[in-house]
Amino acid sequence: MLEYFLIIFFSFLVYLTFEASIPQLFPKDWLIKANSLSSSIDSISGVLSPLLGGFIYSILEIQAILKLNIICISIVILINTFLSFRKKNIINDNFEAHSNLNTTSKNKKILKLVVITGIIFNIGFGLTFSVTIPYIINKVFQVNSEIYGIIQSCFYLGMMFGASFFAIKVKEITINYFYIQD
Repeated sequence: MLEYFLIIFFSFLVYLTFEASIPQLFPKDWLIKANSLSSSIDSISGVLSPLLGGFIYSILEIQAILKLNIICISIVILINTFLSFRKKNIINDNFEAHSNLNTTSKNKKILKLVVITGIIFNIGFGLTFSVTIPYIINKVFQVNSEIYGIIQSCFYLGMMFGASFFAIKVKEITINYFYIQD
């Protein structure tokens, strides 16, 4: 049980750290591509990990798999320490962040919409994917683990195609398309 907790905890920290560092790793004109690529890699991993996990589980015991996962996370953390970051101009970044916050706070409608949407998506999707869907699939529909893995893979495939579509179509959309006027 302790190994499982450590895996979840450190996986979350590694994921957050890497996602937060993307703006420092790539130039501004590459940020959308980098985020899309990161999302696609997450989706591909989500599709392939049940297959690979099932194969490894047929060879090793669960304790060995958990220890292997801890070793893999440690390797990822080690690799992340060797990433080279661009130096930030703190004064300009603080001014830009302050300017963006002032502009956003002047139009409270947009700010409320962003906050409410973020809360709904984070809570709703988080609960749906981690609790509700597995319970419904396993207990209500009583499907076997193979079908459950296929259903999970379909979610990740959808995210992968969505990220790819967004990366292609984002060039056609300007920020004015999303701006809400009174």
